[in-house]
Amino acid sequence: MHMQVKAVPKTGRSSSPRRTFFRTFRLILAAALLAGLAFLGWRAATVVVSDQAYINAEITPLRAPIAGALRMTNVAPGAVVDAGTTLLQIDNTQFANTPMASELNRMQETIERLRAECEEADARLPKIEQIYQRAAVMNREKLMSQVQFMEEEVKVTSARSSAAKRREQLELAEKRRAALEKQASVLQSMTVPAPFDGVVWAAPVQDGAFVQPHETTLQLIEAKNVRVDAYLPERHAGKFRVGMQVTVRLLDDQRVLQGRVESVRAGVGRVPVGNSGAVAPGEFAQRRIALRVRLESENPFPASEFFGVGRSVALELPKQ
Repeated sequence: MHMQVKAVPKTGRSSSPRRTFFRTFRLILAAALLAGLAFLGWRAATVVVSDQAYINAEITPLRAPIAGALRMTNVAPGAVVDAGTTLLQIDNTQFANTPMASELNRMQETIERLRAECEEADARLPKIEQIYQRAAVMNREKLMSQVQFMEEEVKVTSARSSAAKRREQLELAEKRRAALEKQASVLQSMTVPAPFDGVVWAAPVQDGAFVQPHETTLQLIEAKNVRVDAYLPERHAGKFRVGMQVTVRLLDDQRVLQGRVESVRAGVGRVPVGNSGAVAPGEFAQRRIALRVRLESENPFPASEFFGVGRSVALELPKQ
């Protein structure tokens, strides 16, 4: 007769460390959550933080001074530009059909006519002077009447005056032509340099396109005009003043920059204002105050990253 041996159940000793571990983990997690809430509460009570803030900059349009075919050399969004460097050239391939070209042609014809008249007058003048000299001798020897001599004198005086007048007209016409040629050279081809050190933000016109006068060919951002635009609830309007130093915190790596308030504007979304910034505030900025902050710390973003324009940041001010 065989006896069945019942299995003895394991005791709870092996599961006790697991329960202890999870209990401890829950306690630590609860403590961390309480600490986080306490920190957020302390921060909300001691620090004014912007609802929305980002790095921004003014966009400077580079416009075509004349109409013509556009030529750009290695100019694309993100390209670094130095002040004075030629960014583009415009060649007016239709200059021959412009009023300036017609005026230049008429002036050239006038110069050729005056030059021919001057040559003719200069050729006639020596002969007339020779006749006058002989008449003067005959007049002294009483071989010519005084009336006849006066007629020869009038002729030589008129010939000299006419030759001088033709030379004066020719000189003025040549000066006028030189001025027209200078203007024409500008209208036929113009180069446009970079007005400052910066970066190309956008190139709305392609190389080789035909552009009209004052048409935007490039959009530039100046390196030294990068700023921070921040928006806060209107209840904080009294806490900020122009010239106040504030802290700008980068959201990606929590680096801290220093800045100074340049302007404080209320009525955002209700008062119409111009906006030439690279980044617009959007609808979120309604019923808030707008702060413009000039960075005093060195900008950590290079030109290849557009100086950080568009990056979200946090503007902070310790409560007084």
